[in-house]
Amino acid sequence: MQAWIISSTCSRIEPGQSTSGKGNNPMGKNYRFALIGCGQAGEDHLEQMLGTPGIEVVAIADIRKEVVERVGRKYGVSQGYTDHRALFRREQLDAVNVVTSGDAHFPIVRDALNSGLHVICEKPLTVEPKDSRALASLAKRKRRLLAVTFTYRFVPDTRKIHEVLSSGRIGTIKELRFISLGGTFEKYPAGTEERTKYDRVYTKVKGMVFDCGIHALDLLRWCAGSPVKRVDARATCHYGYPWPDSCTAILEFANGIKGVYDYGRLPHYYADMPSRAILHFIASGTRGSLVWTLAGRKGPVKRSTVEVFTGRRAEVVTFPIYEKERGLELRQFIASIRKGNLTGYFPSIEEAVYATELADRVVRTGMKNCISS
Repeated sequence: MQAWIISSTCSRIEPGQSTSGKGNNPMGKNYRFALIGCGQAGEDHLEQMLGTPGIEVVAIADIRKEVVERVGRKYGVSQGYTDHRALFRREQLDAVNVVTSGDAHFPIVRDALNSGLHVICEKPLTVEPKDSRALASLAKRKRRLLAVTFTYRFVPDTRKIHEVLSSGRIGTIKELRFISLGGTFEKYPAGTEERTKYDRVYTKVKGMVFDCGIHALDLLRWCAGSPVKRVDARATCHYGYPWPDSCTAILEFANGIKGVYDYGRLPHYYADMPSRAILHFIASGTRGSLVWTLAGRKGPVKRSTVEVFTGRRAEVVTFPIYEKERGLELRQFIASIRKGNLTGYFPSIEEAVYATELADRVVRTGMKNCISS
């Protein structure tokens, strides 16, 4: 694959965006960034990058030339590449944002760190635990930051959950549950973009239980404040892929907390339902309990709620429809670069590696005990 340059310029300017891709930064230096991965998630990241103080977007990259060209025109980024190695050789960069499919993370992040760049990367860090460990070791040797964006650490809902549990308001935590059911078991028609995406996730990224469910596993471990001692999991493979589309796991944390992880699909759920998924996080303590109910985006406007029950009293905190807070992630990443170590809600690199290891244990244990196929 070769590097190439987009010659045309953006036909419209986003609010707060300049044609040079420089965020207004009254606090000091702008850091030169590149985005790798220009799918829908990549575009979402790019919009936030262009408006984040301290970030100057100098280039984008994607293996699909037509996508780089379209996104470059849309957002006014003139330097485009189809080979990340050429990007690292030719552009003067400080950092890179990696928003590709999870199976592509390892070589891109490795090459970025070897090029002396700080890296912010979408979850999972890698598909294989050994690769995550290798990247963590490389980042330390190169003295570069490696931040992984586990969304559930940044959204206001889960920040409130962690605050309540850490404060001791519901006493000593005994049990944590995460339940997420959504979508449909139907395969998308062959040849569609959705089918191509799902085929890749289920054959190269260990399925949705690993690729998306890793968010929930990191949240459970973050709230438990402990590693997992034992995993007992059962999986199902309704799609016929080599990795599970549903999995239920009992997690025994080293500090004695019991965790329940239930992640999967619900047949025909999209048809007439007002939200995209059923999602609950439940914490039980010695003096109370907490229930998070996440609202979906489809249908009438709904709100997410965190309910805290202590004795006969109940506190209900309402949040807007789920917001991934990518702007907060980027602002905290810039603060981390200036500080010289990860700050804010980012997991440590050891925690990011552990999330890969835990998700791998869950899907592999689940597949050993696969109930149906």
